[in-house]
Amino acid sequence: MKKIDIKTKDKVDRLAKALGIDAEVKRNISSNNDSPFKTSEVFILVIITCVVSLLMGFLLEYRFNYKQGKNLDPELKDFINNYEYIKENYYDKLDKSKLIDGAVAGMLSVLDKNSSYVGTDDSSFNVFLEGNYKGIGVEVYENEGNIIIYKVMDDSPAKKAGLQADDVILKVGDKEVKGMNTSEVSALIKKYTDQFVITYDRKGEISEAKVKVENISISSVYSNIIAKDGKNIGYIRLSIFAANSYEQFKDHLNKFINRGVTDLIIDLRNNSGGHLSVASDILSLFLNSSHPIYQIKDKGKQKKYYSTGKQDYKGKIVILTNGGSASASEVLSSALKEQLNAVLVGEKTYGKGTVQEIQTLSTGGKYKLTTKIWLTSKGKNIDQKGVEPDVIEKLNENYYEAPKEENDNQLNRAISEILK
Repeated sequence: MKKIDIKTKDKVDRLAKALGIDAEVKRNISSNNDSPFKTSEVFILVIITCVVSLLMGFLLEYRFNYKQGKNLDPELKDFINNYEYIKENYYDKLDKSKLIDGAVAGMLSVLDKNSSYVGTDDSSFNVFLEGNYKGIGVEVYENEGNIIIYKVMDDSPAKKAGLQADDVILKVGDKEVKGMNTSEVSALIKKYTDQFVITYDRKGEISEAKVKVENISISSVYSNIIAKDGKNIGYIRLSIFAANSYEQFKDHLNKFINRGVTDLIIDLRNNSGGHLSVASDILSLFLNSSHPIYQIKDKGKQKKYYSTGKQDYKGKIVILTNGGSASASEVLSSALKEQLNAVLVGEKTYGKGTVQEIQTLSTGGKYKLTTKIWLTSKGKNIDQKGVEPDVIEKLNENYYEAPKEENDNQLNRAISEILK
């Protein structure tokens, strides 16, 4: 029998003692000449076996503890226990997806006012935010159970079919819509893949219009040229910072520039915001890359964001704001005020200085969570404070009674600022 080296035997003894291997196994490792393994190979196999056993034991214990809730926060354990209790003991059938959605909505309800549960249905705001949707090109509202057309979009199927504002929709296809809400009517229209009929009431006369669902691009920018005292002033109204607003804004601005019109009035009244990236892109049409346009602050750091433009805009700029101007509108107006000396006319803005992110649940529900705050280009926090106008001008009552340009005293004051 081949003898094992003394030093090797000592190593075997020490390793066996450390691993708790009994004497019989130790002798077999040391002296069994019939083993197909070398001594070093046996050592490695023993060590691997022990390590795998330890890991399996740890994982099984962790899984058991997790199921028992031992590694969970006490509050979360309490939630799980009550979820199970409700699921097992509620007297009627339960939709578990709705339970989870409701729980998330409840958590968000105790946070800031801008964190909220959105749901699965696209709101009208989200549709406008995307800049396009599938439909026939009408905005509708509900009044006393009736679905009434508020606005018909240009070049839309509804416009081509002759539908008008104030028409009362009676039927979509063969289904009556009285008593439905606007979301239900919208969902009903989107079900059609081919031409269908809308029955409507126009001042007591019942008519039909043949329409087809198409991809509708929403216009968020309107412009015209105001001629005053021998001077041409470009007027641009931006209603929302939608995904397609930058291209629209750029086209309108270029038309002014090509006609030699450089002095601008940018109307952001009642613009509740939208995509921050769109506000950044529009600002880059006016500011070169040396200008900061806003700052973002979260739990860990504060960072400046700069324009990507090539040159500063040379004309005069006046911006119209009011209490409905929020979020991205405040980013745009504050940056042009601080970096390009634009003049703000009207009323103090809303004061939304927070940034929300959209999260989607496995149930399909969505929620908005405030994750950051934004500051102006010079680091000013406007949240719940707003951006103060340089020229305070409240809209007079005449405009509400007859909303036309000559009664818009805020716009007229903006024109006066340009003419100074």
